[in-house]
Amino acid sequence: MTNLDYRVAIPEVHACDVLVVGGGSAGSAAAVAAAEQGADVLLIERYGFLGGTGAMVLDTFYGFYTPGKVERKVVGGVPDRVVDGLRRRGTLLKRPNTYGAGAGLTYDPDTLKLVWDELTAEAGVHVLHHVLFTDVLLEAGRAVGAIVATKQGLRVVRARAVVDASGDADVVARAGGELEDAGAAGTAQSLTTTFRMINVDVQRAKALPKDQLWARMREAAQSGDYELPRREGSSHVTPFAGVMHTNMTRVAGVDATDPDALSRAEREGRRQAFEYARFLRDRIPGYEQAEMMGLAVQIGVRESRRIRGEYWLTSEDVLSAASFERRASPAAAPPSRSIMPAATRAGSTCPTARRTTSPTAACCRAASTGWSWPVAASPRRTTPTPRCARSGSAWRWGRRRASLPRSRATARHETWTWPSCASGCSS
Repeated sequence: MTNLDYRVAIPEVHACDVLVVGGGSAGSAAAVAAAEQGADVLLIERYGFLGGTGAMVLDTFYGFYTPGKVERKVVGGVPDRVVDGLRRRGTLLKRPNTYGAGAGLTYDPDTLKLVWDELTAEAGVHVLHHVLFTDVLLEAGRAVGAIVATKQGLRVVRARAVVDASGDADVVARAGGELEDAGAAGTAQSLTTTFRMINVDVQRAKALPKDQLWARMREAAQSGDYELPRREGSSHVTPFAGVMHTNMTRVAGVDATDPDALSRAEREGRRQAFEYARFLRDRIPGYEQAEMMGLAVQIGVRESRRIRGEYWLTSEDVLSAASFERRASPAAAPPSRSIMPAATRAGSTCPTARRTTSPTAACCRAASTGWSWPVAASPRRTTPTPRCARSGSAWRWGRRRASLPRSRATARHETWTWPSCASGCSS
């Protein structure tokens, strides 16, 4: 590889309290929470809508409810307002889940985009679409902004705190933070291109038990007439009549931060989606007249880079419903594994059907670094924001309040309380 020394003067176009990189579930929730506490928030998103994977690939929120016979709701806050917005528009339904999680909330992804537009606008978040994070600005080892790419060229954004909600830990990677690169190591979970089918006889399709669906997948693959890498995929109802959403394809062994590998995965995911649609029409009752309505906006990436926090949740923590003194986020979804070999999948359910909470330290590195780490806020989890004023999880505000003009610091709230960081810092 040949290195090019490229230098260019870049205009500084924005200065804010909080820069959120990535407008998925975590980034959008963090931006709303920060803005409602009076911070000047800029949220940048590479697509023309907010919602991330929840709007591009999936259509169901999990983790709101504990599994088991006695259901408990463990998520609230900003995610609840997202759900309320979907419910008001009649595009939400609650359904049981068969992978060991609690009940799922299935929604219309396009309506989700509108709901996030409304929530961010009401909170006063400045949202910029079609903007790509390019590099992080560091001063004395601390993130103070970013270089972003727009259709008008590179631009500089200055910020008092930077929240990495990119999904791939892009900010942390560029800042030199401690990571585990699951994609490069070959341990990342597989990727999936979801798709929807229309003109489905939903009642007949639902009547086929899942074990029989899987048996027919195996039979079809073994016949040699179909290429079906994943033999235990699923489909489920949606808020719309005659429409079923699928989660069937599997593209394994992909480093999602490698542009060549990700490009190949996109093409392979599309190819598989059409093959599974053909299988459904040919072999599954209720799909005889069905057609593919559309593919996911992009292939679904489950994981790539993993940030090394002071504490990592383990499967034992989740299965024992561990609780931590300084909590960051409750959730009820079980651990799962979707990795090579392609024909295997495993999942576990907490036998006590109680929530697991993430410690604040899971999102913070050493208190001396001063970097901002991804927030643990999404429609699957609720995070009290702001939290750690020292390490920036979810965003660095407490140390700034005294220096802000009185009008900004008191714009929304007079009371500022939150748990201290598990690393021992105080706000």
